[in-house]
Amino acid sequence: MFRNSKELELSNSQYDRATYINHDLIFSDQYIEAIKKLGENKYVTKSIIASTRAMLTHHHGDKYEDLYFIDTETNKIRKRTDYKKETQKVEPSKSMIKMLKDNPNIVGIHNHPTSAPPSIGDIIVCAERKYKYGLVICHNGTIYQYKVFPNYNVYRVDSSLNIFSMEEASLINIIYDKEELKYRHNKNMSNLIDNLLGVGVELKEVLWYGENL
Repeated sequence: MFRNSKELELSNSQYDRATYINHDLIFSDQYIEAIKKLGENKYVTKSIIASTRAMLTHHHGDKYEDLYFIDTETNKIRKRTDYKKETQKVEPSKSMIKMLKDNPNIVGIHNHPTSAPPSIGDIIVCAERKYKYGLVICHNGTIYQYKVFPNYNVYRVDSSLNIFSMEEASLINIIYDKEELKYRHNKNMSNLIDNLLGVGVELKEVLWYGENL
């Protein structure tokens, strides 16, 4: 059974506060409603909810990632949870690679302990594996959905992501002004979405943790 953040903090000094999961949001009805917006059938939706919560619970307070594949046609699930400590990343298993073959219905899901949006590496992988779409599940409760089109420009995508990261980092200076924080974040995100769409990537912020600040 999942223990709350305070219990985990007291029981294991290895946990990193910066990567604690936002338990209240992740296990809320709001989280469920956000995932429903992806438009999958009720069985796949339940699988996505269960998978996201499982990987976040697994990595509460650490810097590692899990990887799940869900076939939206059959609701078949494959996962990999044994990460490489050197890279903090996880690679698909042989059965997961087989699942990808000539299959346009695979959703690739992984967590981001730092709660950052999809990286340029995530975009490249999404294109190479030909996901139906990818989901980045953030420890703070934010959810990103992304699709990559064949003509995407990797260099301009990378530049857009870097600009967004710098703009978001500057928001630390206004963190206590909640209305200004929301306004600036929404503006940054809108610019990123528009910029990425122009260079072959469709990004959606399905849920932002700051909506309830």
